[in-house]
Amino acid sequence: MLNDIRPHHHKFVQASLLLQDIVDLHKRSFEDTPNCPACEINEKKFKFSKYDLRFEQCTNCKTIYMNPRPSKESMDIYYRTSRNYQYWVDNIFPQSARARVDKICKPSIKRIQKVLDPYLNFQETEALEIGPGFGLFAKQCCDENIFKSFEVIEPTPPLAKHCKELGLSVHQIDIESFISNAKAYNFICAFEVIEHIYNPFDFLQRCNQLLKPQGILCISCPNGIGFDTKMLGSFSPSVDNEHVNLFSPAGIEIILKRSGFKVINLQTPGKMDVEIVLDQINESPDTFKCEKDLRTLLGLQNNSINQLQEKISSENNSGHMWVFAQKYKTS
Repeated sequence: MLNDIRPHHHKFVQASLLLQDIVDLHKRSFEDTPNCPACEINEKKFKFSKYDLRFEQCTNCKTIYMNPRPSKESMDIYYRTSRNYQYWVDNIFPQSARARVDKICKPSIKRIQKVLDPYLNFQETEALEIGPGFGLFAKQCCDENIFKSFEVIEPTPPLAKHCKELGLSVHQIDIESFISNAKAYNFICAFEVIEHIYNPFDFLQRCNQLLKPQGILCISCPNGIGFDTKMLGSFSPSVDNEHVNLFSPAGIEIILKRSGFKVINLQTPGKMDVEIVLDQINESPDTFKCEKDLRTLLGLQNNSINQLQEKISSENNSGHMWVFAQKYKTS
């Protein structure tokens, strides 16, 4: 599955462009983050560094976060000018689009329908996706007529352009500046977004404001204490220059509650943890301390990658996390 959605032959070109983006990023302003973005506690320890970026871990809720982190202005410039993003739009997304629809978008729709069937009348639901990227999930929802209406917010120019070309209703603006013309939504989703946000509390509060009473927010993001990060540390692909927040399950629940939400479902349905770790080990055998541990875990599952992955996901230890939360009742 990993090679289907991230074709391996793009790896070196994409990596070189990313490094150029990071060099430019380091020239811009950074700001200290004294408190945990999830629980606001100022009790932390150094976790690891990557690309000369420092990551700390909250000793209270175990969330990992970049500190110092690029200012919001620095990241806005990064997304507008990223060579890596442009390469994804021009090459990786188009070549992996069919696999992403079949292996990510369609299962995601089924997951949302299963979890939210008691909470939403889908045919009466006005939906908003924040950060749709290449627009594949939104397009699939529109093609299948899952919701009454579906709009997207995408501030990154090449991605917004592609979403418009797909015929989607696009607001090319960031969430902080978005004005919905007094419209409120029953359902908001943001997949692989919150880990990028400079101030995730403000982001979640804005989502809350855009939802109708008892509206639903669905987010996916890396699990900062998931299997891949536990095994690989800073070598995990979850740890990168854009992921300033790597929430733990406890941390994401805390910040959602602070933002006016009640978590109704939290799961880690990841499918690629074992593949990701094996990919690193096979590329550099006898290098990672986790290699022996992984071989042992595989042995306990009859050397079945699928069985080990299912166990990791079922125990909420996958590096990929989904959370469904409901806006508090309003009087």
